[in-house]
Amino acid sequence: MKGVIAIIAGLLLVAIIGVSLAPATLAEGRLAAATNGALRLHDARGTLWRGEGVLTDARASWQLPFAWTIDATTLPTGELRVTLAPVGAAIEPAGVVGIATRQVSLRDVRATLPAQALAAALPMRNAPALGGDVSIDAPSFRWTGNAGDGALNLRWMRARIATAAGRLDLGTVDVAIAPQGARLAGRVSNVGGEVRVTGALGLTADGNDGDLTIAPLPGAPPALLRALATLATPDASGAVRLTWRNRNR
Repeated sequence: MKGVIAIIAGLLLVAIIGVSLAPATLAEGRLAAATNGALRLHDARGTLWRGEGVLTDARASWQLPFAWTIDATTLPTGELRVTLAPVGAAIEPAGVVGIATRQVSLRDVRATLPAQALAAALPMRNAPALGGDVSIDAPSFRWTGNAGDGALNLRWMRARIATAAGRLDLGTVDVAIAPQGARLAGRVSNVGGEVRVTGALGLTADGNDGDLTIAPLPGAPPALLRALATLATPDASGAVRLTWRNRNR
């Protein structure tokens, strides 16, 4: 019996060592498959457990270098816990991301992405170019798909939308997201810029939706009104309303 146990223990040890030495490049294919190609990992180095690489989209229109460490002690509980760390002289991203069956948790997560990384979520078929950067701040956040707690804050700094008729300056746009049952609900507002942005965003297990109004400030120049009109049909005041509901495939 002791011999059998020794053999099993030896096989487990070999398996653990093999996985721990698995190259980080294995994560490239895993990420692409999990996001249907929407996100990619390039230049992966190190091992699957402790490595670094560059996160980007399918067109490589933005890049986010980062390092990761997987906490192996949480795997027996069914949770994949990943600690994010900056690379080089950068200070972001940072924090801990936990992924389990029907649950996502964030702790002290901070990251900044180019705003263009969010273009795929816009409702327009030919989405306009987005300028500026979006910071993500989640001191404590948990969502199971049916319930959750904490908050996730997004801040779009130097927010700009480039249309065929010109550029719209949105100033700084803030989105405060909190779990509301089976839904993540976010309120949208802005300060500064040439327009006022108000509305709401939502995310469920089935997809995402939004209802945003972008209104020109009093005395807006004709060029700004023309730029707004390329996004949607304006009302009598020149404001446009963007509504959408996207379902996951």
